[in-house]
Amino acid sequence: MLLWSEGRKPSTTNFKGCKAPGEVWSDNQSYSTNIIKGGGDLWKKLIHGFTDFSYAIGYFSEMIISIIVVAVLYHNIYEHVFYFLGFFVSIYVNIWLKNFIKNPRPRPFYKFLAYEPTQPNIQAYGMPSGHSQHVFYSIVYLYLTIHTWFPWVFVCIGIGALTIMERWVFRNHTMFQLIVGALIGCLLGYLTVLVRDLIGIGTQVPIKPPNIGTQVPIKPPR
Repeated sequence: MLLWSEGRKPSTTNFKGCKAPGEVWSDNQSYSTNIIKGGGDLWKKLIHGFTDFSYAIGYFSEMIISIIVVAVLYHNIYEHVFYFLGFFVSIYVNIWLKNFIKNPRPRPFYKFLAYEPTQPNIQAYGMPSGHSQHVFYSIVYLYLTIHTWFPWVFVCIGIGALTIMERWVFRNHTMFQLIVGALIGCLLGYLTVLVRDLIGIGTQVPIKPPNIGTQVPIKPPR
């Protein structure tokens, strides 16, 4: 009573130097808050890292899918030759269309890499999207060659989706430019396989090797 009447607050520490229950609760609450905050920061870093990784796949998609196509079709050099011939045709068709249509890219557009070219030449035009066109050319060529969706065509389609997302998020192309590029790429992939098979039939070049262990019946001479 004497301490209180003199205007001095009661001590919150007992004779053993321990904190009062209120202070212990406050410390525990601060510790929990720090844990939650740290977990939230870690979660944000994981999401940011995954997003950057997805953008990187989209940006380098042309190279990644080309490696997949070459690896899957490793058994047939004939298919490789026509794949790269069609790919080079796709590149030149894309350059010609951009200079002919002269539809500009969105403004402002952002660079995924610091050295990504932005000089006023064909890079200034965005119709059709080169990334989208070349990626979907490869996807169609691969599917029409192996005639199965799983697993590699599904993987390539996922990469194609990341390509469209990356080019759209960084405002390198409008969505219409990306869709037109994908459609042109699909058409070029179909035409390349069509020409390849016609030439292969005409020259009797085997499009696909026979399965190992398959016995081909031989007709007896007449």
